[in-house]
Amino acid sequence: MPSKKDLANKITQYLRQAFKVLTFIVGLIVIVIICYAGYLMMDDKAWCLSEGHGVWDADKRECRQDCLTWREDIGCVPLTKENITKKEKGLL
Repeated sequence: MPSKKDLANKITQYLRQAFKVLTFIVGLIVIVIICYAGYLMMDDKAWCLSEGHGVWDADKRECRQDCLTWREDIGCVPLTKENITKKEKGLL
């Protein structure tokens, strides 16, 4: 019959191994959550709209650099001097 000390050592070893496995699993879960949150925060649409990369075309699901702005009723407002002037005056 094992002594109390041997039994305590085996339990301690088991708990250390279980803790290592649990730490690994929690670490993986945290990495997955961080990656998913990063994807949600910086998907294609967010990247396009950030820092003036372009205008998001919801129909084609792409970032367009040839549009001044996007309106639901007409879609892409072409990037022309006339439209830039209208936007500066608040007409677009």
